[in-house]
Amino acid sequence: MWTPDPSIPLEVSTAVHRRPSSILLPEAPSPEELAQFWTLSARDRTGVLRCQGEANQRRFAVQLCALRVYGRFLPEATPAPSAITNYLAQQLALPLVLFGDVPGRLATETGHRQRIRAYLGWQVFDDEARTRLTQWLTQRATDDLLLHALVTRAEDLLRAWQIVLPTRSTLEELIDSVTARAQDGVYSRIVTRLSPELQKTIDELLYVPAGERRSMLLQLKKYPPEASNAVILRYIECYHFLQTLGVETIDLSGVSPPHASVLG
Repeated sequence: MWTPDPSIPLEVSTAVHRRPSSILLPEAPSPEELAQFWTLSARDRTGVLRCQGEANQRRFAVQLCALRVYGRFLPEATPAPSAITNYLAQQLALPLVLFGDVPGRLATETGHRQRIRAYLGWQVFDDEARTRLTQWLTQRATDDLLLHALVTRAEDLLRAWQIVLPTRSTLEELIDSVTARAQDGVYSRIVTRLSPELQKTIDELLYVPAGERRSMLLQLKKYPPEASNAVILRYIECYHFLQTLGVETIDLSGVSPPHASVLG
């Protein structure tokens, strides 16, 4: 996990690391939140004051703390709440503002990010990082972790690797792609284990008879309605029907329970 500056005896909680996709800074942070997440060390202040101009110094301080706490920079042209900006300004002996600062030039913001990454020892999410994360996701996608869990775990891992988090949409697209390939692989392994007779039987279940709206397979997958005597009897019949098909012979070894439920 993230290692804080040793000169700041404060600890960032796990809850802060599990933020939504974008950085949603609190408009009215508590004194405790300000002290915990937006306090600059003496070394931080020296680096911040190297920037030219008071507005740039305040913005640099905001982005420094944002990366350290959230693993992401505040988006370009997005000001920080004045409560946070002014808390940092007070530590730097700078004038207070009514609104957060936004750099007037994109080049300034880009230069800030490069300096902050170098200062904290973080790397950009480049092709090498993508490949590394893809390898990790491929291993986990066949475990008991599904999409919602993989997103959180992937963000935690990138922070541990000190890699700036990509946008949430980028991360979700990558995870969707890896998960889809993993599930295709699971399908393929299961199908190769089926006897030709069972494969033919399952294909026949996909046929929609005349006058029906659903195939037999889709009817078997339908979630049961409220329990009643008729419904219970119906599902007992389905159970015996599946037994006659030989579904108990389907080899699901090596398939995690969550994936088995999804595939079912």
